[in-house]
Amino acid sequence: AQDSTPMVLFVGDVASDQRDREAFQEVDYRAFFGAFGMAKRVERVDSPERLPEYVARAFATALNGRPGPVVLVLPEDMLTQPVPDALQPQPRWQVPAWLPDAGGLTASRTRTWRRSVCRPSLRHARYPAAAGAAQTLRRAVAAVLGALLLAAALPGQAWDAAPLLQAAQRPIVIAGGSSWTPEGARELQAFAEAWQLPVATALRFQDSFDNHHRLYAGDVGIAINPRLAERIRQADLVLALGPRLGEMTTSGYTLLQVPRPQQRLIHVHPGAEELGRVYQPELALCASLPAMAAALAALPAPASVPWRDWTEAAHADYLANLQAQALPGPLDMAAVIGTLQRLLPPDAALCNGAGNFASWAHRFFRYHGLTKGVKTQLAPTNGAMGYGVPAAIACAITSGRVVVALTGDGDFMMTGQELATARQYGARLIVVLVNNGVYGTIRMHQARAYPQRQAGSMLTNP
Repeated sequence: AQDSTPMVLFVGDVASDQRDREAFQEVDYRAFFGAFGMAKRVERVDSPERLPEYVARAFATALNGRPGPVVLVLPEDMLTQPVPDALQPQPRWQVPAWLPDAGGLTASRTRTWRRSVCRPSLRHARYPAAAGAAQTLRRAVAAVLGALLLAAALPGQAWDAAPLLQAAQRPIVIAGGSSWTPEGARELQAFAEAWQLPVATALRFQDSFDNHHRLYAGDVGIAINPRLAERIRQADLVLALGPRLGEMTTSGYTLLQVPRPQQRLIHVHPGAEELGRVYQPELALCASLPAMAAALAALPAPASVPWRDWTEAAHADYLANLQAQALPGPLDMAAVIGTLQRLLPPDAALCNGAGNFASWAHRFFRYHGLTKGVKTQLAPTNGAMGYGVPAAIACAITSGRVVVALTGDGDFMMTGQELATARQYGARLIVVLVNNGVYGTIRMHQARAYPQRQAGSMLTNP
């Protein structure tokens, strides 16, 4: 759930006539999955005739808003009941997409926009231009999933995206979240290019924006570039497109002050419950990320912006951070990542689990963006160990691309048995295993806080 990954989980259950007796392997799945927010929805299917309804709702719930897991519980006796031949699955729910009107966008430039109230219409969302403008912009920030704009207003006043952008001197975009599509990523790139905005990416969403692009500023996550961290603190406008702005993306909630950041904050997220949950933005937009990116790309950009040097400096800081320092030890991890970068094709997927080993990829690997059609980074934003190997296997099976699993020895022990699945289904993958005989992240924290003590963090290679 914290990883915002859409998933439908089908779980077998004891027969209905044995329920609530603590039958063999009986589990209260609603309490197990639902009590701590592990799933968006937990439902038991008691009638086979309703299976199409439950399955369709499960996929719609998993994909809608903030993506997440849904659990369907299937009692044993229900699975043995006959169903009529006429029973058919319902059509799969598709995330709505917003497209501009055929007439396209006007060429007028607008510097002052008046407040508007938007009705839920995807094809007719408008921001009327200020007095003196003769034309109407048909593509605007209000075109969102469900076509509902939620503005977190200051007292007596709602803020629009364009005036906030136009008033900025030091803006920065932080892109992330699990709902990006190649089309949405291209719209994001077009928006950034039109406004000359520096774009950083949230923790383990580095392929949301092409790392080779001249506007890329680096990743906002674990072991963030200190210069990028300071740049975010000094920014006067942060446009967060997709990330929840959790602990890792905000460096322990220090890059942005809680609850009201010093920077002006525009927060875009597909789940309304995330907006205002931690940070109180000046403008909160509940939107699917591709639809919002398309709307932002349609905003008329000014002929020039005052932050061009700021943007160039942000990219220069990123490039400088790619230069590795000399470190002791027999293995040069920066060189390992550099070798992968040199040998892998542009559409290769790099998958990793959780551990200090992953920070080398985050810093030194330059991910090709979704703009080129495919995801190139699969990694756990919730810090789950063992993620990289099964993610790489699944990617290899479904895509046929070159796939690399970057893992540590402790991380590999969590799911290494899934190599049997790879063998069974003919998945071809490359595993780079960083074997240092230790749970590295745990040992690091032990050495930092209790340098004279060590407990349970060493590993022995059998």
